[in-house]
Amino acid sequence: MIQNEDQMIFELKLKASDLDEADISVNTLYNIYTDYLQNRSLMEQQAEHFARILNHCSEVNSVKWRAKDPIHLVHKIIRKKKKPDNNPKYANIDVSNYKEIVTDLIGLRAIFIFKAHWSLVDEYIFKKLHVCPDNTITIYHASDDDLTFFPKDSSVKKDGEVIYNYKLEKKESRYRSTHYTLQGEKHTGCKVELQVRSILDEAWGEIDHHIRYPDNEDDPELLRKMSILNGQISGCEEHASQSYVYFTGLEATKPESIAILENKNTLFDLVEDTSKIEGHVEDAENAKSSVAINDTSIKTFQNIDHILRLSKILKSTQPQRSFEGFDQTKYFNQMETMSRALGSGSIAARFSEIVDQALIKDLYPNSIFSQAEAISRALDSGSIAVRFSEIANQALIKNPYPDSVFSQAEAIRRALGNEKNDDDDILDNKENNDED
Repeated sequence: MIQNEDQMIFELKLKASDLDEADISVNTLYNIYTDYLQNRSLMEQQAEHFARILNHCSEVNSVKWRAKDPIHLVHKIIRKKKKPDNNPKYANIDVSNYKEIVTDLIGLRAIFIFKAHWSLVDEYIFKKLHVCPDNTITIYHASDDDLTFFPKDSSVKKDGEVIYNYKLEKKESRYRSTHYTLQGEKHTGCKVELQVRSILDEAWGEIDHHIRYPDNEDDPELLRKMSILNGQISGCEEHASQSYVYFTGLEATKPESIAILENKNTLFDLVEDTSKIEGHVEDAENAKSSVAINDTSIKTFQNIDHILRLSKILKSTQPQRSFEGFDQTKYFNQMETMSRALGSGSIAARFSEIVDQALIKDLYPNSIFSQAEAISRALDSGSIAVRFSEIANQALIKNPYPDSVFSQAEAIRRALGNEKNDDDDILDNKENNDED
């Protein structure tokens, strides 16, 4: 941290000629520097807050944010002051007004995947954030870009009595991005720059910025090389846009969305499992079981077939609470964890692990997990039928499910209470039904 004006001159390698050309004193720069340092933490918090808001937009792939480096701020002011004709607002910059003049003290960048998403992101920004109407929304583009995704030059957007202006600006460097100026919260007293661009434009922009900014912006060879790279990425952008149009056309021809079909498939699986359970329960009630499994073999679970069959039983008696956001891969990984847990430890510990996995914790409130403890206690005493009955009763968690689901649990309890039936009876019948 710079402690005084002399240290600023030394650390930033400021030359008297640069200060004279910029027509600014070290004292002014130092006052801006120290004031900014005092407020930077608040600006970082605000940047993070805005980033979280943008991340909730379904078309936004990712968001970057930063509060400007204080050294970069000083250099920027000097650089802008050296070109007063291009930057007239910097003419009288000082500690009292720099937060209004420098609009990128807080910087945000929202990245989307396809150009076709631009209008959706634009709509979301106006809905969720305060865009400054006195600052033009600038759409930077290359000379040969397809601009059909954007509003026409000098277009306006009206929000009640407020009017916002769009401007298309061609960049010889082929830089592409849309720049918004947002109003920051009152406690920071500054504005916020938001850049919105596609993921491919972001790739080129990051490379170009790293190589040319801030000292090599006018180097002709770097300009040539970056122009070649930009042309290649532009071709990729066009191909991606065409692919997206083709993809949306395919989606429009489907009678039902993928999400609906996945939900239906899950329901069909549940119905099929229900039918199988009913089938082996009926067999058990009619005394068709032939293979017995004793208490010792239940405790050891050395046979992998028993483990797999038990996993299937638990899958059948654990209907999903919600299809939305259901991670099928994660669920079946948890089922595998259940199977491994059965191979060691006490029976109470094994079944506690089973239920702990089967509940899929991130889908349910914490209040229900006391049921797992109840299951563990129940497994330490009573008959095998009582133990399984307790598992089924607890794992189903009655509140989130319709009453029709629990006829399965009742049927299982009746089957397990039948003196002619045992646990292996249910497991074997479950496996036979699966094979059918």
